[in-house]
Amino acid sequence: MKALKIIGIIVAVLIAASLIVPLFAPATAEVSSSIEIALEPEQIYPSVASFDGRESWDPWLTNDSTASADISSKPGYVGSTYAWKGEAVGTGILEVISVKDNKYLESPLWFGGAEDAALVEWPLEQEDGGTSVVWSFSQDTRYPFGRLGMMIATGFLQKAFDEGLANLKEVMEAKPLAGNVLQAFPLS
Repeated sequence: MKALKIIGIIVAVLIAASLIVPLFAPATAEVSSSIEIALEPEQIYPSVASFDGRESWDPWLTNDSTASADISSKPGYVGSTYAWKGEAVGTGILEVISVKDNKYLESPLWFGGAEDAALVEWPLEQEDGGTSVVWSFSQDTRYPFGRLGMMIATGFLQKAFDEGLANLKEVMEAKPLAGNVLQAFPLS
């Protein structure tokens, strides 16, 4: 009888915690990472906006050997899509919906069968000696379990964004685009 009472107290505390802790979590989960790449914005932007070559630096694809990606690049980049699936990374899709050439990219991001999309943004800003590249994510969360889940997920997302930008820097600086950028990343 005493064991049942202890178990009941533990269950009650866990339920209360799962309802109280999310009250203090923000309604919108946000993650952002930035890096300086020693290239001009026009040498970086086409790869990010068209998704071409992303599998060489994407932190989720490089860490999941079962993952594959389907890329559809569009002229002007709006409408370009990047869909993926894998055992560890699950499924998802990014679609470019807004661009400012060599400066900004905006994409909704759907994980699996989620009805609500997250927002992914890529501001690029030229600086002395290169370009500041920011990769940011924001998603409205639902109380209580959406907020609780994102409280846990933001740490993993931050680590992945930091790793992804480090990979992007390495890939882009190792083989910088030269000449006509659109020829390097044809949009068909």
